[in-house]
Amino acid sequence: MKLTELAAYRVVERGLDYYLDDNVSDVMQTGASEYQARVLGSGKEPYIVRINLDKPRSSSCTCPFFTGTNVCKHMIALYYTVNPAEADKFVENRRLYEEYGDEYDDYDEYDYYEDDEYGMHDEDEGYGHKYSLRIDAEYEADKILYDEMLDDYLNSLSESELRALLKAELNRDESSTYFRHLRSRRDIFIYKRGDAYSFINTINVRMVERAQLIDYELKDYTQPLLKEGEKETLINLWSDADLGDTISQIFMRPELAVYDEYQWIVRELGKHLSEDDRNEFIRELNDHMRTLKDANIKNTVPKSNVLICIYLLNTDLRTGDLGEELLINAKYSEYVEYVISKTKSVIKLYRAFMIAVADNPYRNKSYIPDVLHELYLASGKEQEIYLDYCRYQYLNTNDVECLRRLDEAGKLAEFEKEIEAAPRTPASLTTVYKYTGETDKLFQYLMKTGSDYILIKNIEYLRDDYSDVLYKYLCERMYDKLSEGKRREVYREAATYVEGIVKLKDGRRKAEEVLSSLRVSRYSKCKLLFEIIEDRLLRLKWDSD
Repeated sequence: MKLTELAAYRVVERGLDYYLDDNVSDVMQTGASEYQARVLGSGKEPYIVRINLDKPRSSSCTCPFFTGTNVCKHMIALYYTVNPAEADKFVENRRLYEEYGDEYDDYDEYDYYEDDEYGMHDEDEGYGHKYSLRIDAEYEADKILYDEMLDDYLNSLSESELRALLKAELNRDESSTYFRHLRSRRDIFIYKRGDAYSFINTINVRMVERAQLIDYELKDYTQPLLKEGEKETLINLWSDADLGDTISQIFMRPELAVYDEYQWIVRELGKHLSEDDRNEFIRELNDHMRTLKDANIKNTVPKSNVLICIYLLNTDLRTGDLGEELLINAKYSEYVEYVISKTKSVIKLYRAFMIAVADNPYRNKSYIPDVLHELYLASGKEQEIYLDYCRYQYLNTNDVECLRRLDEAGKLAEFEKEIEAAPRTPASLTTVYKYTGETDKLFQYLMKTGSDYILIKNIEYLRDDYSDVLYKYLCERMYDKLSEGKRREVYREAATYVEGIVKLKDGRRKAEEVLSSLRVSRYSKCKLLFEIIEDRLLRLKWDSD
């Protein structure tokens, strides 16, 4: 049962008004059929509204009118926000009803309805109450004439008016009308429409099932949506003026875009859509993509398939825009491979991608090498693309093999200057200096980083030329650290400096000198300090052994 079926007609009308007045904001899908939003009423603050389309009685609202079981206008407003087609139907049915029903809504107009803030009547309380009493009295008095009045009213209507009135009433609840009146005539209806309609209906039922039964983490997206021979039949029927729109509507379900075979469908679909319909469907696919992202799905296949469908429909996408799209969606490898495989000029796409990277170098940084590698393979192994791949692969992994490839191509010096001039992590530049053997640059850089941990980690590369300077520096830093207080964590950091001294030339002797000086210093009674240092030195001995 729909949420609107649990509410009074006047409540549904007021909820529709709130929807049309854009009183609903911050809509979030919190589950498969659950939504949450803020709905502005007559109070100062919006109400928090939650609805469940499958279990409407579990919906809730923070307004005073909600008691735990009833449906309020704020819930209806959110319902129409997530089901705008339902709102359009209600508006149209109401128009027809008002046009052909002279006495439409005389009674409902002053039905009880809550005020947002106080739970009172919307209309003036005294006037509304008196009017309601008068209407109730008239109704009770006229009940004995009801059948005659109804017959008189129906006899006053023409056949077209009766059909419009009946249709409006039946459309109030499409689900109920379908199961009570239409389902039993379904086979007869399909038969009368002919074999083509029977075929189309079979396809429609299957597409509805496929769109609803989705397990994004485990589902096999390679399973076929269409059986053998059905594609050819669809192509023939799609060109029929009477059937084409119906077939398009059957397939314009964003949920189907996660399947591999939908790519064939969307290519055919694109041939029959107007520009407006195409753009609207692209928006729906983008909305579905956001839903998939919000669901934190680890499997990249469904999202890649949706992106491929957007790409196939977006005929106006220029190479420059496509380069940016590749960067934005670089983590979806299936999409990246598909787009690159379909491009007319890999080199142009590569240059557009590099422009996008230059404009936003930190976006999907770890996936940039993957895109470049695909471009490199698709280009016939173009050297320029491969060298860019080596650059970005190194920036992500500090892989020395990438430096070796750049060195062999005579591009390492140029790359070194790029790293020096750009924001970087210390590991990127230290690895370059170690590879090139530029100890002077390495020493100057490590002293500037302000990270003694990185300095000590790389000290063996500096010991031959800077042993005495580093010995003095590490001793000073050790005493600076000890001045921070007599605590275990301070002693552990001080021991790290002694560990660095051991790695210098004649490091064991220098470390013993440090210990000797500590034993006659003001730290001589710090037993825990000596235990931590000696334990660290003992482990270093084991490591060297």
